[in-house]
This record gives sequence, structure tokens and C-alpha cells, in this order.
Amino acid sequence: MPSPPPRTVTLPPSFRSLTMARGVRAAMQREPGKVAIVHGERRRTYGELVARIDRVTRATAALGLLKGQNAAIVANNGLEYLELVCGVPEAGVAIATVNPRYTSAEIEAVCNDAEARVVFTDATTAPLVRAARFATVQRIIEIGP
Repeated sequence: MPSPPPRTVTLPPSFRSLTMARGVRAAMQREPGKVAIVHGERRRTYGELVARIDRVTRATAALGLLKGQNAAIVANNGLEYLELVCGVPEAGVAIATVNPRYTSAEIEAVCNDAEARVVFTDATTAPLVRAARFATVQRIIEIGP
């Protein structure tokens, strides 16, 4: 049985893709003082989260990342993780989210395949990241509170 022909979908003129950061921003416009995320004892309101996402977006070029380039993050869940995965793509930089349970060799393979120029890591995963022999990574940044 032959497969059906591909469907063409016409998007309305008002269509705009929704990134994670735009979704958070839309929630912030409704209730900026509402708590957006809690991690342990730490929390961020939507207003605070958007301000920090915007700081990440503005700082991306200073970190050595330009629009069209790639980064990676190898870290456990936390407030900074969300700020990075929302803020870095807003600067036009794709970010690969790498499983923090991977071995150093697996982290190396994913980051090399992604052609990541910068890798964000946390204190827990930093030893694995630093042991990797990256082909394209120019900078490793350890994140934290």
C-alpha cells in the first residue's frame, strides 16, 4: 500500500513559534509576582525568571557564543538549568541537553556530535565534563547558585 502524499499546512499570518522563553514570558505578563519554579528552598517568580533568562540571553555572546553556533548543558535540574535552556536559544544558539548520568566518553560523543563550543556543567558533573576530550568545545562553564 503506497503511503499517502504529505500534507501541506498553511499557517495563519499571525502564527509565531513558541519557545520556552516566550512561554515563560507570556505567563509573566499575566502574573509577574506568581512563583514560577521552586527548587529546594530556592524559588523564582515569573518576573525574576524572565529577568534572569534575559541576562543569560544578553551574556551569550560574551561567553563566546554567536548566533548559529551550538552549546551544551550537562547538569542536574536546578534554577540555573532552566535559565540557561531558556536564555541561550533566545540568542540564536542551539543548546544540547546532555544526560548528567552519562559517562565522560558519552558526554564527549554528544558534545562533539553537536559541535558544542561551550559546555555548561554543575559541580556534580564537572569532573566528567573536564575529563572529556572535546573536539569543538572552547570553554567549560560551571554553574551554581
